[in-house]
Amino acid sequence: IEVLLRFFFYLFTSLLFFVVASSLLQPWHQPQKKSKVSASDVQSHINDLERINEQLLEIDQDLAAEIKAVQEKYNAKKRPLFEKRDKAASNIPNFWADIFESHPSFGEILSEFDLEVLQYMTDLKVTEGDNDAFKVEMFFKENPHFENASIFVNVTETDGAYDCQGSTIKWKSLRNEGEEAKKGDKRKSVEDLEEISFLSMFKDPMESLELLLLIKEDIYTEASGIFVRMM
Repeated sequence: IEVLLRFFFYLFTSLLFFVVASSLLQPWHQPQKKSKVSASDVQSHINDLERINEQLLEIDQDLAAEIKAVQEKYNAKKRPLFEKRDKAASNIPNFWADIFESHPSFGEILSEFDLEVLQYMTDLKVTEGDNDAFKVEMFFKENPHFENASIFVNVTETDGAYDCQGSTIKWKSLRNEGEEAKKGDKRKSVEDLEEISFLSMFKDPMESLELLLLIKEDIYTEASGIFVRMM
């Protein structure tokens, strides 16, 4: 009896081992059949993705509109403070010259001629219009370089494309040869002056759009902060 029991025990365990081993090896020997997806099903899913994308774009547009409305609301609150700041700045010698010179981006591109011109700058105005349009205007006291009391650039935006129109700088006669030799100034023409000066952005504003945006979004709005950090 004991022998029979051992026989049946070994038989049972062998069968159990065979069943378990077969179940483990089955995926290798009997790969699952891939479900077939019809072309119409694929197109249906593509249509779903297109609808989802349209809904996401609508949300992004709503978000952009709300952000713009909030920005306009708080910009309106800032305007009276900008006016007070400008009034205070008008009583600080070389305020705007110091702001431009100390700005990390503008300070690197200003020439000696620019620094000289900026000594005569009295005010900076940035006026915002509809549809992201804006105007950058610089004001100057009487100076030996040009006749303009102010120079400006109007920037408009349509469907993501910018258009810029700048005022013409009315340059005065250049220094005479004696003065040029005395100061080591070898500039011979207005074109030379414009080439080396940031004022060229008023002549070719589209080429200087990045600088104009920098003035609008950084220098003008952060002028008081820049000045305070300089102290």
